[in-house]
Amino acid sequence: MSIRQTAVVGLGVIGASWVAQFLGAGLQVRCFDPSVEARAALMSFLAAALGDASTWQSRLHIAPDLQDAVRGVDLVQENGPEALPLKRVLIEAIDLATDPSALIASSTSGHRPSDLQAMACAFPQRVLVAHPLNPPHLIPLLEVVPGRLTSATDLERAVEFYESLGKKVIVPKRERVGHAANRLQAALLREAFALAIDGTLDVPDIDAILTHGLALRWACAGPFALTELGGGAAGSRAMLERLGPALDGWWSDLSRMELDEPAREALLAAMAQHPAQPCSAQEMQRLVRQMLQVQAFCSAAGV
Repeated sequence: MSIRQTAVVGLGVIGASWVAQFLGAGLQVRCFDPSVEARAALMSFLAAALGDASTWQSRLHIAPDLQDAVRGVDLVQENGPEALPLKRVLIEAIDLATDPSALIASSTSGHRPSDLQAMACAFPQRVLVAHPLNPPHLIPLLEVVPGRLTSATDLERAVEFYESLGKKVIVPKRERVGHAANRLQAALLREAFALAIDGTLDVPDIDAILTHGLALRWACAGPFALTELGGGAAGSRAMLERLGPALDGWWSDLSRMELDEPAREALLAAMAQHPAQPCSAQEMQRLVRQMLQVQAFCSAAGV
């Protein structure tokens, strides 16, 4: 069964971006957020993201309550708070209010899908995780993570839907806290925060290592492709033999830290020395599009 009628519950940064994604794909979108401010901000965000409202406004319904938002839809994209008690209440309410055939996809950045399924009393098997990177209407990556009760049919249905939107869908074979993308991101953040806290580098220099170096490289090729390329004609084996001892030394010296209150205060103090300018939604869109252009160029050039 194809998915044409969608609902977006939670209209924060990620939820509003999902609305733009679905509308941009020509879908019908019903949406709800208990925050009056979030509902009010949605239209200006969509105008900036999608342009002329005459091409999409007729397909958008901002619902007065959750029950109205999910009525008759094929898929609900849930974007509520990550706090466990709030997530439990929201998943349970969506499950009870939604048609049994509708998929419930959570954008959660950390909760396992099986834990979310346990929050649904009526039809838990249709709950899964569809975790994007922000903003989802611009960044293609999506992790679709099935839970213990997810059927092969529902998983296939979800993957086909998101791929039809142009997503690069990754399906992890195991449930992990934080899924996969956030685990990779967390490893880098820990070392970046540690380097700022101990004063090895100023915050702008750490950012520059990513924006002017590693992120540009990784936009063209991931770590495994780069390992193969780095070994030259001999490939990955030669690269690993050459790099292995150095990596062992770096790994043994990586920072071991907890982001407790003293660490948070030290990090905030380091950041305060070089205040960052807030990034507008328009600037975020420009930066992401620029990165995707670089990626497309590298792909066409065979890099």
